[in-house]
Amino acid sequence: MKGLHPAWYNCMLAKGTILKGQESNFSQFNRAKVNKEIADTFVKNGTPRKQIFISGHSCGGMGALRMEALFPRTFNAGIAFMPNCWDRSEHSPIREIQLQEIRKAKRIDALIMHSADDGEQDYNSNSTHLKWMDNIAGVKWFELARHSDETGKKIIVNGIDCKLKEKMKGGVGRNTRPGKGPS
Repeated sequence: MKGLHPAWYNCMLAKGTILKGQESNFSQFNRAKVNKEIADTFVKNGTPRKQIFISGHSCGGMGALRMEALFPRTFNAGIAFMPNCWDRSEHSPIREIQLQEIRKAKRIDALIMHSADDGEQDYNSNSTHLKWMDNIAGVKWFELARHSDETGKKIIVNGIDCKLKEKMKGGVGRNTRPGKGPS
């Protein structure tokens, strides 16, 4: 039947699929290797390694940290914005593998921007549970603004009340009106 596929984490944990002689980079293991090869190609073609950075948001942010952990000499540094990439299960295989890879790193040159309000849907993925990364040599942690009350509607940034009408959750698309900005 069309449209059926294994759970997303099974796809990410799978070995690379060969399609028309090319290895798929969907698997998290292949993705790290492919990004290293891309960076190495830039260096081979004259780009100074000090000008090569890896960055990402959410799953991409976790990926940037992983790549810095796995290939510390490949990128100058990483930038991870709200890094998390797993499901709601306490025993997510993706979560365990990613965190083990990062914990093994002696140094990760990266900026991490996170908030206690991000990742509230995924198991232990907000900054409350990931703040240990700030203890890794080279990491600079930035704690971002969070909801200032239990309703999630009051957010104060630099002394300015953002005056939200509903709790920010689930991305920009759910909290913006076309041409009007955040609600």
